[in-house]
Amino acid sequence: MCLIKIQNLEKSFGGRKVINNISYNFYAGHVYGIVGKNGAGKSVLLKMLLKAASPDSGSVIYSDIENRKPIVSCVIDGCDLYMNLSGLDNLVYLSGFRERTDLQSIKRCMREVGLDPDNKNKIKKYSLGMRKRLLIAQAVMENPDILIFDEPANSLDSEGVDILRRIIKERRDSGKLIIMASHYKDDIDGVCDTVLEMKGGVLC
Repeated sequence: MCLIKIQNLEKSFGGRKVINNISYNFYAGHVYGIVGKNGAGKSVLLKMLLKAASPDSGSVIYSDIENRKPIVSCVIDGCDLYMNLSGLDNLVYLSGFRERTDLQSIKRCMREVGLDPDNKNKIKKYSLGMRKRLLIAQAVMENPDILIFDEPANSLDSEGVDILRRIIKERRDSGKLIIMASHYKDDIDGVCDTVLEMKGGVLC
């Protein structure tokens, strides 16, 4: 099933075309990797897929799933966390916006990424790798239909990367759509069904 359809997508900054007439379909039960150099437009494309940035022209269309809009979640570098809250308190607070999960599911997702939900330390005492793991837990805790990752392996140690790969494969096997972007091809090799390259504003 096609969950995201992009049609004739274009975006320019200062006269430079970053996204150049891209059309593509993304299907459920599939992992897509997008590779390209820094500045190639990967993050811009992901933000438009998340509808956090508007294209100059073209469209991003989500397909309904059983008469409802798909649940979309993401891990984007620079996402804000509440530094004076614990990891668990962060996720409990964030879960309140959509109310699609419960405390036990949140704790289970924290353990899945290798974090202790009973750790009372505030986020400001977490390492960068621990914060990235928490963001991954936040992304999966509501069992989304679509997961979008931007540079997902940044700040993760080898154990964290293995956990991330397992999470991606398990979600793919359960029928989710996963899209991940990185400028390091090694980060996504072995976990993606399809690898696309961003170059010159074109996805190929």
